[in-house]
Amino acid sequence: MCEYARFHRQIADLIRRDRDAGLITTADPERAAVDLVAHAEGLAYYVLIGVVGVEAARVRVLAAVATLY
Repeated sequence: MCEYARFHRQIADLIRRDRDAGLITTADPERAAVDLVAHAEGLAYYVLIGVVGVEAARVRVLAAVATLY
């Protein structure tokens, strides 16, 4: 759990930095970080079990990031 907390904090810090720079408008960097990581992890699992292809998963993760911007 400690590694997850550290990773979520790192992603939230990146999101916060971009928010503070005026690049995005998200009100809650911590929530956005958890949402993005969960989305990516879910898609990674789907890739592993063959539900979705690697390229499709990559496109979906990039689309989720793009929605912040």
